[in-house]
Amino acid sequence: MKKQVYIEIVSTQVGADGQKEILSSSVEGNFYEKDGKKYVLYEEKAEGSTETVKNRLQLTADQMKLKKSGAVNWEASFAQGEKWEADYRTPFGPIPMSVHTRQLEKEEEEDRIKIRVKYRLESAGEHLSDCEMNIKIESK
Repeated sequence: MKKQVYIEIVSTQVGADGQKEILSSSVEGNFYEKDGKKYVLYEEKAEGSTETVKNRLQLTADQMKLKKSGAVNWEASFAQGEKWEADYRTPFGPIPMSVHTRQLEKEEEEDRIKIRVKYRLESAGEHLSDCEMNIKIESK
């Protein structure tokens, strides 16, 4: 994989009320490997804001970690069958979040990585949504 990459992210959320929302973004970023882990760095605009959020994906054989910093701050770990809890920090205060990973799949080729993760999102024990995130990373 080359250092400069294109990243395409499609997120689908089905809320507790059954409402479905699909978000899609395409950005450029950087890829590198260190200590047997793969990293993808990219920036995006915070939803409903002009502020930037820096993102770092960390990939291992059976786990994906996503760290957001800037307008919002959050770190989540996705590993099949596991639960992760962390505060989603916004300018309005922290929101307790739980991620229950139901499925994590990765396909890797020389110049492409595809990731699909399905998870349940909760806050303070309340079901918020069932989510699916599809990420495609390709050499530029």
